[in-house]
Amino acid sequence: MEWQVADQKAFVLTEQLSMDLAEGRAWGMKLDAFGTLTKVTSVFQKPKEDDFQLAYKELRYEPLWHISVMFKSVYQRERQYRMAPKGPEVRSVTILGQDFAVEAGQVTLTGMEHCEDEGQTEVWVDGITGKRSPNLANLIRYGSKQITAEELATFAPAGAIVQAPTMHAAALVKEVLGGMVKTVEADEILGEGVAIQAVELYFRPIYAFQFHWVSKDKYGVVECDALTGQYKADGKVLKDSPVEMPNGALIFDLQKDAMDTLLPGEHVTIPGPVKK
Repeated sequence: MEWQVADQKAFVLTEQLSMDLAEGRAWGMKLDAFGTLTKVTSVFQKPKEDDFQLAYKELRYEPLWHISVMFKSVYQRERQYRMAPKGPEVRSVTILGQDFAVEAGQVTLTGMEHCEDEGQTEVWVDGITGKRSPNLANLIRYGSKQITAEELATFAPAGAIVQAPTMHAAALVKEVLGGMVKTVEADEILGEGVAIQAVELYFRPIYAFQFHWVSKDKYGVVECDALTGQYKADGKVLKDSPVEMPNGALIFDLQKDAMDTLLPGEHVTIPGPVKK
C-alpha cells in the first residue's frame, strides 16, 4: 500500500465583528433566549428592560475538521465472455486466428479485465459532535492564522475558552476511508494507494451572552457566530468548563508506520496470488 500524507495543520479563524458590537445586538434578542416563558409572561404584561441583566459573556473557540482523501486500486481478473452466433448452423467461430467451438448455442471467450477503482471524498466535520456539515466549508473564506503542532497544546487566547475536538485525525480518516473502499474481486492486485490530501483543524470563534431575568430568576443565552454574525437564542455557556487541550501529537495522530491499520478489513477479495 502506498500512502501520501499532506502536512497536518491547525488554524484559528479571525473574528469578523467585535464582542461589544455582538453584545449590543444580543440585547435586542434577549427575550428570545427565554423561550415559552417570554410568551406566557407577555400575555399579561410586557417585561421591563430593567428586569434583565447581563450575567456573563464569553468568547469560545469551537473545533471543526476538514478531511480530504483519495483512494485508488489497480487490479486485474480473468473473466469469461459468452456470445451467441446468429444461427444454429454455426459450429465454430474463429476470432483473432483462434477457433472456438459453439456449445449449447454459445461461444465462450476468456479474457483478462484490467481494472482501476478510485474515488475522492472531502468532508467537513463538527469537531464536537462528529457530524458532517458541508456548510462549514463556507467559514474558511474568512481570515485565519495557523497554529503549529507545538502551539496547539497551549492554545488558549486570553479571556477565551477553547474546546478540544472529540474526534482525532486518525479516527476521521479511517471513517472516511470506510465509506470509500469497497469489496472488489481480483485475481491480482497490481497496486493500491491512498492520498490524504488535507487534514486541517480549524477553531471558529463564538460569542455567548447569558442574561438574567431578575424577577423570574431565570437565565437564558444568546449566541453569536463571530464570523457570520448569525445569532442563536437557545445557546449555551461554558464558563465552568476547564480548558484542556491535548498534545498536538494526540490530535494529529496519523503515524506513517501504522497507516495500513486505517483501511477497513477484508476490503479486497483476492482469489489468486497478490503481487507484493
